[in-house]
Amino acid sequence: QWPPPALVEPAQPVANEVKRPNLWLTDETAVGSEDIGRFLKLPRDDLLELLPEGPCGELARDLTLVPSRTRPVGLMLRKLAVELIMQLSELRDATNTKGEKRIRKAGFLLDGKRGVGKSQVLNMIAMWARRNDWLVVMEPVAGRYRTEIA
Repeated sequence: QWPPPALVEPAQPVANEVKRPNLWLTDETAVGSEDIGRFLKLPRDDLLELLPEGPCGELARDLTLVPSRTRPVGLMLRKLAVELIMQLSELRDATNTKGEKRIRKAGFLLDGKRGVGKSQVLNMIAMWARRNDWLVVMEPVAGRYRTEIA
């Protein structure tokens, strides 16, 4: 029989099984070393809310390459980001000898060649800190800090 029924019948959408279901981070509140390499799924509105000054690095440019404005964005949890989140989680409730909240940490230095993920780690740490009610002061464009703020 011509045409075959498969050609004239409406196509039924076929849901493809996810090959790697453990790719997405399921519990954002407890990040550990087992989450390295997983992706944090964020709606674009959440991304704008968590990074109101704009993201560090090329993330803003990368987002313009994705045509959908409603599709969530996936950001990979790199090893350094997970390590910093774990260290900051321990420092969150640190106190001095008088019992006052105090973090005795001068800071962290992120170093590496272009494209290794330093800016992405900064974005992840800033989003994590804001979700945990920390005060975040961030300037995503270092050159603008030198010329406009300083």
